Amino acid sequence: MQRVLKFVKYMREFGWEPVVYTAEGAAYPILDPTLEKDIPEGIKIYRHKIWEPYEWYKKFTGQKKEETVYSGFISENKKISPTQKLSIWIRGNFFIPDARCFWIKPSVKFFVDELKKNPVDAMISSGPPHTTHMIALGVKRKLNIPWLADFRDPWTNIDFYDQLMLTRWADAKHKHMEKQVLMSADAIDTVSWHWAEDFQKLSGRKIEVVTNGFDEEDFPEKTPEKIGASGTGQLGNSEMSKSPVTLSEVEGFASAYASTPLSMTSQKFVIAHVGSLNKDRNHSSLWEALKELCEEQKEFREKLVIQLIGKNDFSVYQLIEKNQLTQNLQRIDYLPHNEVGAYQRRASVLYLPINNTPNALGIVPGKLFEYLAARRPILIVGTEDGDSARIVREAKAGVVCGIDDKTKIKNEISKMFALWKEGNLKVDAKGVEQYSRKKIAGKIADLLNGIVK
Repeated sequence: MQRVLKFVKYMREFGWEPVVYTAEGAAYPILDPTLEKDIPEGIKIYRHKIWEPYEWYKKFTGQKKEETVYSGFISENKKISPTQKLSIWIRGNFFIPDARCFWIKPSVKFFVDELKKNPVDAMISSGPPHTTHMIALGVKRKLNIPWLADFRDPWTNIDFYDQLMLTRWADAKHKHMEKQVLMSADAIDTVSWHWAEDFQKLSGRKIEVVTNGFDEEDFPEKTPEKIGASGTGQLGNSEMSKSPVTLSEVEGFASAYASTPLSMTSQKFVIAHVGSLNKDRNHSSLWEALKELCEEQKEFREKLVIQLIGKNDFSVYQLIEKNQLTQNLQRIDYLPHNEVGAYQRRASVLYLPINNTPNALGIVPGKLFEYLAARRPILIVGTEDGDSARIVREAKAGVVCGIDDKTKIKNEISKMFALWKEGNLKVDAKGVEQYSRKKIAGKIADLLNGIVK
């Protein structure tokens, strides 16, 4: 929820006082208390109880109580079981628009009563979960408060929509809800240009683009201008050991990972990915290109470190194993957000895979902007005419390769490796300041000013 957190952090500078409504005791895949430092003092926060089906889901699928349910169809340990498939069908067809749906009616009642006593000038709903938009819709109908609907991801055009196994009735209900929100909000924004076009086609109205961004305060240290084999800018053993680096065993691959080093020397060519990798972002072309480079260049094999920071689908490790790259893998399950920036700044190359899905043109992952702030070369593997590619090209911050273009991927990595050996691997990263979180918050304030008028 960094997008909303940063709105709250900076809105006061643009004449707006944020009031936050959130769930009490909700289930989340990851909690990061280090982000609490960004909450301004004196912010009014309403918390309201929520019932969610996650405990039922764990029992139904045989998961342990302490296990985590991840979004985005990530399976870490095994193939999806029949009970998991059935639970996905139930989720898609009965929990509409999402698993938070039982929060809608009690939230509308709570907020209508509260806002009659303590009025506000405008409201923002940010989804997914799109339950938040349905709450705002209910409040809008009763109190007619000016409303900005903020879409961090699409609704019926989201990449996993076709995996929900929807009946005709459920599909129609999703689309009806989506249309109600699009036609009732006073203003609508989303994070990319192609997604704005998609929403415009559905609604017939103007959709604003307010991208994600990076917080300059999260990158207080200057990134080395050049990174190379001389060791400049690389994380040494002592620096790495300060972070909570763990090497979790993955089912079927425990023995292979046991020998993977937990620390790096200052002489490694690090290709880093931060965040989750699901099946749609797990492109075999990258792993095959790396395998061929390792076979052709002994030095590349010796220097390569594939650094994966975050949760990944089981298929990722299968392809790494298949392409004989396990010995080059460094797996870091999780890092607090305040430690991630150091890894991004010290990486040789930052890897950004784009989903191989119908809505790929509009996909602009939030981490792209932190990659830009890190000012390290970005390697995009995805659609070459998408919005992420547009941003990287305009900033001259890296290269873009097609999902199936193994030859180009291989050539571009080879060029980067050659520059790294010379100690001359760098990017221009011009104009990235326009994506600062403060400026993004200013755009949201402008939209609010417009609907209040």
